[in-house]
Parts: sequence; structure tokens; C-alpha cells
Amino acid sequence: MGFMKKMKASMGVGAAEVETDLSSPHCYPGGVIGGQVAFKGGQVEQKINFLAVHLQAQVEVEGQDSEWLENVVFHTDRLSGEFTIAPGQSNAFPFQMSVPWETPITNIGGSHLRGMKVGVKTELDIAGGRDAFDFDELEVLPLPSHERILAALVNLGFTFKSSDVEKGRAQGSQMPFYQEIEFHPGGQYSGKINELELTFITSPAGVDVLLELDNKGGFFSEGNDTVTRFSVPHQGFEHTNWEEVIHQHVTQAGSRRGFW
Repeated sequence: MGFMKKMKASMGVGAAEVETDLSSPHCYPGGVIGGQVAFKGGQVEQKINFLAVHLQAQVEVEGQDSEWLENVVFHTDRLSGEFTIAPGQSNAFPFQMSVPWETPITNIGGSHLRGMKVGVKTELDIAGGRDAFDFDELEVLPLPSHERILAALVNLGFTFKSSDVEKGRAQGSQMPFYQEIEFHPGGQYSGKINELELTFITSPAGVDVLLELDNKGGFFSEGNDTVTRFSVPHQGFEHTNWEEVIHQHVTQAGSRRGFW
């Protein structure tokens, strides 16, 4: 009987389990999230290699003939080293984890951005057995500097289209992916560009804003002069007319490609 329990546990049946309870599902880039990770032993004693919490994003990957989604871990905190868990034993670890500044935004104005999935993945690494996991989705909210740029785009007549996270590295970024927030043009830009794509590269000092106009060759393709970039500080951004800044960058980039 003991052998059968051990064999089943190695396949995940009657094995240890893990569950995470977040203090709040809301967080900000550059902020902190926390909660408690609870785990419970299964039907047999098991050795645990480690307990860890990860930040994970769903990322779009493009191949030559197809595209698919991957779950990419972009930050990890280990909560423990090796330990042994007895049958039915329960325990819990409180945790706090820093949220990287470049974490993709998932919610704007109280609404979830379609196509965005970011969360906390908890991993109980079981020696010689199937590891136990839990996943809790996060709502990553924009910082005030992000919100000001988004508001400026709306004020200029742009409307939200979609959002995704794509595999690749933007200049100045530490991430293996970048977020694109896509907008339909309106007002004076209607009929001149097909869409505007926005990427935030956020740091402790501020935000680099990348705008791309109607590019058909891929966001960071070589020789692409439809990408324009400017910086927004976290402190003091209220003193700049960002509608004017964005308009100048969009029209200058569009002029280089003959859109105007």
C-alpha cells in the first residue's frame, strides 16, 4: 500500500498541494505585491526542493508561418530551500515581491485590456514527483505618468483598439518582451495613418514612450523611421502639454513617410 501511494504521488495523485492568497489583486509597476502561500502534504512524505513565486506574462510569439502564445516568467522570488513535508502537514509562508517597472499594464480606466494576462505563479518543486502550481491573475494599473499620456491620446482623437505582449526586446528595455497598446486614429489623423501603437518602457525616473505609425514590417525592424520616442518624468509631468508633444512627434514621423 505504501509503495502504491508513493507511486501515485510521483504522478501527482495524492501529492502535496499549494495555494496562494494575494492581499490584493491590484498592483502598479515599480510597486509591491504580497500575500500568503499555503501548502499541504499529500498521502506520503515528500521532499520539497524549493517554494517560489514568479511573475508571469502571456506573450505572443511569431514564427515564419504561424504565431502562438507562451507563458514567460519575468521575475522570481524563492520563499524556501529544501524541506520535507509530512502526510497531511499544513504550513504557510507570507511573502512580499517587488513588481518590475516594466511589468505590462492590464487595466486602464477600470477596464481590463483585451489580450492581457499577467499574474503570480506559485511553484512547489517536488523532488521525484510532479510539481504543484497555482496561478493568480493580477490587475496591473497604470502609473499617473502612463495615465497622462493615455489621456492625451484620447484628447487627440485616438480610440483604443487592442493590446498584446510580444516577444522581443525594445531598446533600453530589460524585458524579453514588450507591450503594444494599439489605437485607431481619429480627428486630424483619420485617413492619414491606419493605427498607432504605443509601448511604455518604464524606469524609476520616468517613462520612455514609443509611438509607431502604421508600420507593416514589425515593430523594431531595421530602418523603420515610423517609430518615434520621447520621455515623461514621473514627477513634474503635469507642467507639459503632452497633446502638443505627441502631435509633433506623430506629424514629424508621418512626414518622413509621406503621410502628410
